[in-house]
Amino acid sequence: IFSGHAVIATEGGKALSGFKVQRFDMVNGALSGDARSIHADCLLMSGGWSPTIHLASQAGARAEWNEALQAFLPPKPTTRQWIGAG
Repeated sequence: IFSGHAVIATEGGKALSGFKVQRFDMVNGALSGDARSIHADCLLMSGGWSPTIHLASQAGARAEWNEALQAFLPPKPTTRQWIGAG
């Protein structure tokens, strides 16, 4: 996880072989510093405010309301497993 960074490019032909990230200032929308290449065959991104719930939802999981926490949470994994951090 690269907090404060943006994916600026992907690499590979028919399949992903890597991507590039660069520091991104959310206030002024500017990239800074050198881009960093990451070798990978999978890239996950979340477009929501809470990656914990949005990535699970995008994977097909249905959010469950937790009364004690007063928040929506991803369900406990069954056949599909995922790991979240951040």
